[in-house]
Amino acid sequence: MSYAINGLIEINALDSLNLLSEEKKVVFNNLEVPIDCEIRREFLRNRDSFQQEYQDKELDILDQKFWAEPDQLSEKLVNFANKHALYENF
Repeated sequence: MSYAINGLIEINALDSLNLLSEEKKVVFNNLEVPIDCEIRREFLRNRDSFQQEYQDKELDILDQKFWAEPDQLSEKLVNFANKHALYENF
């Protein structure tokens, strides 16, 4: 399980987790998401135009749902950062 998934579960951001899962399905189908950022970018660059158009429309819908902040994610992330002392050296 990824750090992102574990973190979303820990802060009880389950709507955001579901959106993340939907986005993964739109872009990567049943494939594992590559850990390496450059490999992910290459994967996205190699999409055909039909696939890209479909994915972009679906991702726009999911993006709007995410920015509606169904989990009040901003507040939860600040609390998470404070709990784990992520601000200490800043």
